[in-house]
Amino acid sequence: MRADLMKLSVVALAAALAAPGAVRAQDVATPRAAPAAPAAPRAADTLSPAVAPPAPLAVPQGSQLSFNGYDVPRGKVVDGDVVVPFGDVRIAGEVMGDVTVGKGNLVLAPSGVIHGDAVVTGGELLNEGGRVFGEMRVNSDDGEGAEVAARAAADRADGSDRAEHFRVRGGVWGSMREGVEGIVSTLTFALILCLIGAGLVFYALPQFERVSGTIRRDTGRSAAIGIAANFLALPAFLIGLVVLVVTIIGIPLLLLYFPLFWVALMAAAGLGLVAAAHAIGERTAEQSGAFGSMRRNAYSYTFTGIGMLLAPLFAAHLLELTGFLGWLGDLVELLGWLIVWAAATVGFGAVVLTRAGTRPGWPWRRGGMPYDPIFDESPAYEGSGAHV
Repeated sequence: MRADLMKLSVVALAAALAAPGAVRAQDVATPRAAPAAPAAPRAADTLSPAVAPPAPLAVPQGSQLSFNGYDVPRGKVVDGDVVVPFGDVRIAGEVMGDVTVGKGNLVLAPSGVIHGDAVVTGGELLNEGGRVFGEMRVNSDDGEGAEVAARAAADRADGSDRAEHFRVRGGVWGSMREGVEGIVSTLTFALILCLIGAGLVFYALPQFERVSGTIRRDTGRSAAIGIAANFLALPAFLIGLVVLVVTIIGIPLLLLYFPLFWVALMAAAGLGLVAAAHAIGERTAEQSGAFGSMRRNAYSYTFTGIGMLLAPLFAAHLLELTGFLGWLGDLVELLGWLIVWAAATVGFGAVVLTRAGTRPGWPWRRGGMPYDPIFDESPAYEGSGAHV
């Protein structure tokens, strides 16, 4: 009995000594396998959209310039303009300014918003449901603009607001439209000048002819004064402004000085331009060979001179109607406006010399002028009837 108890005690002691070793062995082996266990959940988290990290907040950015396409993803705000000379542009975010695309397409996603204008040159504007608060223009030399315009018309027919402010300009039709608009504007300008000239002839013929005569007699001096006035107008305005501010009495006149100065300047330039047209018409009638059979008529002189001054502008807009000669029309239009500016400059100088026609020109030029039927008060041929 005592021997059996001794055996049980030895077995129990051996089991007790063996148990900690097993535990320690398990504790040592388990940490080595632990890094492999969480690897699968991390891979699953990366592929699972349910646990994807949240999108970053939209941070405004300045104007963007790219030469190889550009993309504004959803949630991005461009606080300025987007200019892409080459490549396609996709707008899924928000652009606070204008979007200008050259040689590429502009794709406006349903979430895309453009607060300014959308201009596409040499490509298409594909609106998939976005919004443009400004004007949409497609400048194209082929049929793409017409296709986009047709889609815009279809959107209007469906009651959609995606085609608001849509305009297609470019190609032959765009050039013809610009030419027609230019002809109408030039005709309007000519009509305004003719009305001003008729009023001057009817109400102030002596002063009007005095300015016109000064243009013919003292062309160089009138041109010099007119060119000087182009450079001295702004300094003279500022000097007058300072004088009125410094003097206490002149402060109440500031409200009148601001508009009246520029109105008087424009009135003098307009009078000079019409007087220059009158002088051109007189000279043309004198050189035409038919002057001996004409009466002195200031109306015909004025209208003829206005037509001759604006003839280059009419020619320029007629060239624009052809489409392929638009570049030549631009050059002729520039030349036409230079001629108008030169006539107005010389006329302005004559207005200054004659004090708006109230006095003759330079004192040493008042007398001794050779006889000229243009400036003579009698008709050009003997006959009855009054002359203008």
